[in-house]
Amino acid sequence: MSSTGFGGWNGNEWISQYLREIPRAAERMTEGQLTGWVGEHGMEFSVVELGYDREQVDHCLEDLGEQLDRMTTETRAAVAAAAELTLLREEVTRLRRMLRGRPAVYRTSARLHHMLELAQEEATEIVAQANAELAAARREAAQVREQAYNDALQARRDFEAALHARRRREQEVDVILRQIRFTDRADAPGEPTPGATPGRQPAAPAARTGTGGGDAQPPASNGGSAPADGGSPRPAGARWPRIRSRMISAGR
Repeated sequence: MSSTGFGGWNGNEWISQYLREIPRAAERMTEGQLTGWVGEHGMEFSVVELGYDREQVDHCLEDLGEQLDRMTTETRAAVAAAAELTLLREEVTRLRRMLRGRPAVYRTSARLHHMLELAQEEATEIVAQANAELAAARREAAQVREQAYNDALQARRDFEAALHARRRREQEVDVILRQIRFTDRADAPGEPTPGATPGRQPAAPAARTGTGGGDAQPPASNGGSAPADGGSPRPAGARWPRIRSRMISAGR
């Protein structure tokens, strides 16, 4: 296909020119218009005796048709991409105008975002500190509770020991008082002394001489004590509860 033809044109130059014209024409034509354009630009070959080989020409036309289809598809994709790019450019322009018109709002939003981050960090620190203080308070409360339990247990033990000691002292005082009562009854006039012969009275105690040389005072009868003002004698048994209480108190 290196020979000249098609009205004196070189075949390769004609094909190159044809391929250059196709994209520009495809941008302005539909598929039906492209088919008519091919017919108008001499894509029909005449069969002559000394012309080109028909099979080669048909093969060339098939290749040109495939290239035309590919370029048509690419052109449509490029047109769609160009339209989308135009929309994107318009959107970018609109956003730029918004940024130029309201810069303070976006700066304020950035400051608010920064303040929120700081508040969140501070809240996290406060929660961590509160958890640590709560754990320390729980440990301290457990120690106080354990100490209070130990103190209560020790106080109960001390109380039981004191109660046991008091009961023991009461028993000892009761034994002592019984011995004193027995001795008083044995020494009281009119009562027989243990081991004495029945029918005989014990000897009266010797009279005491007063400091001022007065008469001797006789002993009080019935084991009582004679009052100084001449009143009735107080029974001897009335003083034992007081003596018992004093002895128990003294033993504490």
